[in-house]
Amino acid sequence: MRAWLPLSALLFLLVPLTTIAGQREVEERLACQCGCGLTVHSCNHLQCSFAVPVREDIAKSLASGQSEDQIVVRYVQEYGEKVLSAPTREGFNLLAWWGPYVALVAGGLVLLFTIRRMNREQPGESDRNRTVLPIADSERAQIDRELEDYEP
Repeated sequence: MRAWLPLSALLFLLVPLTTIAGQREVEERLACQCGCGLTVHSCNHLQCSFAVPVREDIAKSLASGQSEDQIVVRYVQEYGEKVLSAPTREGFNLLAWWGPYVALVAGGLVLLFTIRRMNREQPGESDRNRTVLPIADSERAQIDRELEDYEP
């Protein structure tokens, strides 16, 4: 009989914790519609016209036995996909999930090819850089005079 006491106490503590965790997960999956841009769980408006009633409704729904997914589906049916804090991973919304990665890879490839192209030697450019142009005798004399006058 005494062995059941700790087990029943543990179950008594775990049931509310799982309900609280489930409530938080549902609140994090839903975006607040008051305009704050946060989730229902994170909305920091004290008397938010959307988050406060939704939090209460989620708690009541979980207590009545509805699953987290059922609650989220109900809100999506009522408000549309805009109520979700993250887009679904299907259809056109895949662009929101994969688009940034594709753009990053494409930008990196463009940058890589551009740098390689800029570093490639142009034909005949090496010969032009190695060509020594003749200096007139008057210019060479002027350079020699300036070097003699130069004091570091």
